[in-house]
Amino acid sequence: MGWTNYLIPIISSSILMFACWLIGHLQLSMLWLKTRSWIKQEQKRLCLRNYILQERETIIAQFSQTTNDLPAWVQFPDIERIEWVNRILQQLWPYIGEYSNIFLKEFIEPQIRLQMPSPFKSFKFVSIDMGDIPFRVSGLKVYTNNVGRDKVIMDMDLVYAGDAEFTVQACGFRGGLKQIVLSGKLRCTLQPLLPHPPMVGGISGSFIELPNFDFILTGIGEFVQLPGLIDAIRSIINLQLANLAVLPNKIVFPLAPNINVSQLYFPEPDGIVRLKIIQARNLENKDKSFFNKKNLSDPYCEIQLGCQHFLTKVINDNLNPIFNECFEAVVDQASGQRLRIELFDKDLAGADEELGRL
Repeated sequence: MGWTNYLIPIISSSILMFACWLIGHLQLSMLWLKTRSWIKQEQKRLCLRNYILQERETIIAQFSQTTNDLPAWVQFPDIERIEWVNRILQQLWPYIGEYSNIFLKEFIEPQIRLQMPSPFKSFKFVSIDMGDIPFRVSGLKVYTNNVGRDKVIMDMDLVYAGDAEFTVQACGFRGGLKQIVLSGKLRCTLQPLLPHPPMVGGISGSFIELPNFDFILTGIGEFVQLPGLIDAIRSIINLQLANLAVLPNKIVFPLAPNINVSQLYFPEPDGIVRLKIIQARNLENKDKSFFNKKNLSDPYCEIQLGCQHFLTKVINDNLNPIFNECFEAVVDQASGQRLRIELFDKDLAGADEELGRL
């Protein structure tokens, strides 16, 4: 037996060990991606769950340790903490759950079908369980300046990290959602005001910007926990949510008969903003490679205002990209709406990495 018979297994084992190390170093391992994504999502869910169930001091300590955000009523004096509303919601939650079953099947389900691609037109809710933990209103602000006398405008900070579970079916496949986490700012408009009961002709609700939304999929197999698939499904849900209830889209409830609620459906926007993306400088190189030292980031800009979403072109291998692109967006309600500009590195093999934001 020659020395080569001993050398070949050693070399093969060394190559295998190096390949495993390289996969982990470049963060290409699916198990590593899945574990890291699961830990991050679980921390977010636990943070919001504690926010719902615990008191003021624990809330502040928890948020300061895990996120950069504090509840709005802690940061802004004009936002009220309305615990009495949350106590009422706790008592009403079983009845809200019964109505939610009807509302989702009779109102939301048809709208989702209309917006779904052709293969998913058979979408339907199979079962709906709203659980025992209600959503919370963590802060309320009522606008008094620059508001007409025929309406009331208020913003509510909504947080939900309850135990609701949904089962849906489409294209012959059945799956579900659980451990749902949702947080966002909901704008409610009461209009027109009436001189007789019920005093309000209608109420509309819409999120000022796309709310934070997370969940766990069930019923389709463990492969659904892979980060890539979860991100794809989340983007579809976010798109449907934006088309349904993010400004300028809204959900309207007429409260009085024979009332024209067209102003709730089609309010006059505050204006139009024109935005020109010129260039970025000295960006971080997110595409450092073990094999190609000259590989640079491939930046692009993402702009969002309400449900309006714009993307610039991708500039390949450039840390000082010049875009020179112009966009126009409708500003529905200048008070409260925020313009988001984020810079990403385009990655074909994985999720795009953030380079900066404004």
